[in-house]
Amino acid sequence: MRPIHYIYLFLLTPILVLGQDAAKYKAFEARYMEAYRQSQYAQSIAIIDSALLALETEPGRQGWKDSLSWSFTGSKMVLQYNLGQYKAVQKTLMTAKSQVERLDQGKKGVHLAEWLGLRAKLYLAEDNFEQATAKQLEAKAIFEQLKLEATPQYITLINNIAVVYLKQAKYDLAADFFRQSIALERKHNDAKGEPYARSLYNVMAIEEKAGQYTKAEQTANLILKIMEEVGRENEFYLKIMIAKGGVLERKEAFAKAKEVYLTALALAKRKQYDQLIPSITFNLGKACMAEQDYLAAETYYKAALGQPKGMMRQTVLSSLLKLYIVQEDYQQAENYLEQYRAEVAAVFAPKTVKYIQSLKYVARLGVAKGDFDAAEAAILQHLELNSTQEKHFDLDQLAGLDINYFLDLGELSRILFIAKDLEIKRYQESKAPASLKRLLIIDSLHAETLAKEREMAQLEQDRLRSLKVSSATYQRLMKWAHLDQQAAEQLLAISEKDKSTLLLESQNERIAYSKKLLPKNEQEKQKGIKKQYRQILKAYRSTEEKAKKDSLLVLLNDQIWEMEEHKRHLFKQYPDYVDYKFGHKRLQLKQLQKDLGPKRAAIEYFLTDSSCFVFYLDHQELRYVEQKINAKELAQQLMDLQRMLLSYKQVLSGNEEVFLNYSQKAHQLYQLLLAPVLQNPKRTVKQLLIIPDKELAYIPFESLLMLPAKETDNYNSLAYLIKRYAISYSFSLELWQHNQNTSFQENNGQMLAMAANYQEGDTISLNNKRSQLTPLKLAEEEVKKLATLFEGRFLFGQDAQEERFIKEAKKYRFIHLAMHGLMNREQPSLSGLAFTPDSDSLEDGFLQAIEILNLDLKADLVVLSACETAYGEFQAGNGTASLATAFINAGVPALLVSLWQVDDAATSMIMQDFYQQLDAGLSKSEALRQAKLNYLAANKGPMAHPAFWSPFILMGNDKKLNLPPSNPFLPFAIGGIMLSAGGAFLLRQKRKNRSKEKAA
Repeated sequence: MRPIHYIYLFLLTPILVLGQDAAKYKAFEARYMEAYRQSQYAQSIAIIDSALLALETEPGRQGWKDSLSWSFTGSKMVLQYNLGQYKAVQKTLMTAKSQVERLDQGKKGVHLAEWLGLRAKLYLAEDNFEQATAKQLEAKAIFEQLKLEATPQYITLINNIAVVYLKQAKYDLAADFFRQSIALERKHNDAKGEPYARSLYNVMAIEEKAGQYTKAEQTANLILKIMEEVGRENEFYLKIMIAKGGVLERKEAFAKAKEVYLTALALAKRKQYDQLIPSITFNLGKACMAEQDYLAAETYYKAALGQPKGMMRQTVLSSLLKLYIVQEDYQQAENYLEQYRAEVAAVFAPKTVKYIQSLKYVARLGVAKGDFDAAEAAILQHLELNSTQEKHFDLDQLAGLDINYFLDLGELSRILFIAKDLEIKRYQESKAPASLKRLLIIDSLHAETLAKEREMAQLEQDRLRSLKVSSATYQRLMKWAHLDQQAAEQLLAISEKDKSTLLLESQNERIAYSKKLLPKNEQEKQKGIKKQYRQILKAYRSTEEKAKKDSLLVLLNDQIWEMEEHKRHLFKQYPDYVDYKFGHKRLQLKQLQKDLGPKRAAIEYFLTDSSCFVFYLDHQELRYVEQKINAKELAQQLMDLQRMLLSYKQVLSGNEEVFLNYSQKAHQLYQLLLAPVLQNPKRTVKQLLIIPDKELAYIPFESLLMLPAKETDNYNSLAYLIKRYAISYSFSLELWQHNQNTSFQENNGQMLAMAANYQEGDTISLNNKRSQLTPLKLAEEEVKKLATLFEGRFLFGQDAQEERFIKEAKKYRFIHLAMHGLMNREQPSLSGLAFTPDSDSLEDGFLQAIEILNLDLKADLVVLSACETAYGEFQAGNGTASLATAFINAGVPALLVSLWQVDDAATSMIMQDFYQQLDAGLSKSEALRQAKLNYLAANKGPMAHPAFWSPFILMGNDKKLNLPPSNPFLPFAIGGIMLSAGGAFLLRQKRKNRSKEKAA
């Protein structure tokens, strides 16, 4: 977003005096421009007034005088706008209308376009976005009709249209117009120096609004570098420093933000940019406030309050108000609230967003000080002024409220959040059922509002951020519904909300393609744009070279804009496609129970800070229990169990303490997570579908113990959950139902199996470090054995290359990859699978999650016989950010994946047996269960520990597969592997322990 003084810079260009006494008016211009450069706006206005007065008595043609007068008047209005003198601008603008008409001779000319642009700025100041956009688009049409698209005025107008959309959080439209602005600057101006830096400022604004704070910080650094190279440490340079500090605050790097602000403050004082000092000191106050240094925050805020006028002053007043509310100094808070509302009322009418916003602070202060009646009155007035309907609101009658009738969804969301705080306090005091009912309705409306706002957000990062906010709302809703003793079906519906939103959208898109809701050419265009974006993004994230990263950043933002522009086109032209992709049906409980059938039960978890809700659902009943927990303590228990399952060295030591610690923890977690709903198990239920939440997604439930360990127990005899049930997983019931009902896909019915080959010393770059790729000696044998069972292509050694996989994968029904999987915890999209290294290939041999998204797979089952393919950061609405998630997004309905680094000997054994059980006609989860039980029966001592057999889990579709006839000798071949695998592992383990950093 350009600084205000730059937005209408074309009005401050040198005046071309075509009449008499040119020197006199050039002198006026030189004087007011000098005062302007010194930020002496009041003196600039006085000089312009003197020039206008001189023009009134100037002899000569009216046209010449009007032209010169308009130049001075336009400059004056810009200065008044900078000072927040909006009423003065409006008065001057209305007076100048007749002058503009004379200049354009009654036609739609360039002067009218400039006038409309200024009128739009006034509407923008009032947050009247609809009128602002209307005036801007009218001005745009005039410029285009006059073929003036190459002029600075037109480029600035395009930029300003983007600013209006940005303020409305319509990031796709903002990005579109910013892209046009930059393209015009590149075409008609030199794409270097300050003009280009100012264009990049828009990019940074989009990145910040979209929550891409690291990218925004990098763009800010790029802008500062450009400005330093041209020796321009001016006001704009300082504004970028302020913006960078704001981005650091968003990243919660408050100490760094303060360093940036203090540097900027010193520079502003040295350069005498006095008009920026209040803004810098205000931001210092914000950073101190975030660190709870209230005394320093108060000092900076009050220093900032001394000079600014208009919106900046209102912002400082509202910040002081919030500071005193936090400190519970309500008398001071009321004082600043009174000042704030007086300044807002003096400028903005009651129906404007700024006036409506002021009511939030009245409500917030009322809630804080316990004046509930005043808070409720402000909330209701806020709702009435924000609504397009002429109606009175009542907190007891909000059920069924149509949010489409509100002017500003963001404001509606914020006032509902305050209304929630009000009713929580009322409920805490009275425990009144009425307050509980209101809380349910208010938070339901809040969730609906967030979902509606999310529809407008096109960037995935934006949607993920919105889903994270929604998650907190659903946690509160779950609490209210439970306290209100609502039916289990209502609570399960809350649990399901937004659990796998983005994954469902991805799968819905594929079905929409198959239903031809989008023409083939549009499908191909969309795929191509996304593929190009992911390729640039991968290159950008992977490189550390500064110059290369800077150039890729520009390309990346151009590609984002193109992607969003096409997406906006689809929204407009193909509503049926949009409805199918983004429309989420409410969970149909009866149909879900029918799909589960008599042999399967689903157990779904919903975690809050203090509760673990456990839902049990089978074909006949639905029930739930609430387990009181401490979320941090539960996370630590889960981490402890995971650490026990990861510690191969301790497991192999045979230490009795290792056995006791594991058995106690595994039974303890069973008692908490499963025993409450499995106390009286139905005999018909043989399969469990687990829907985990947050950290629960990191443990294999089959390793939990139904009974405590006895003195005579060993790893073989423990009462593992897998001994009673076959287990599968999904990120939500809705996603499972979607996958389970997916018909077998169109493919060649064959298998593609690949085993990577690594030599001693092979490495791959991960997190800017070289990770060693230890040889997997049994991987090749694993794939060779599969060749005896399946028709297809079986590649190992130098043939198991990434380029070959990308080319052929989309043909096959089954995909089996035996190779290292490497997790990038800092950037999960750069996690990947390591194929056989090949220096001659165009590919790098490392298929990353972001590349998997480009694959259009037709497989019914993908088996990732690799490390950590199901592990990743939990994302609300998107499951875990893992390789498994990437394959689901690529169209795969069922996956066999691992939760941690696995041993290749145990892996080979379980994988071979898994396919044998599939061949025998078992479902996928039953086949995996039997393969693990067979492993347990074939291995004794430490090798029977769950660390070896439990990391692999089945996700998604659990239907039986109709496999081709098997080789009758296969069982004997598999048995051979099983008998030798344990010894092979023990021989290699000593070598593996020498390097803890090596990929397992």
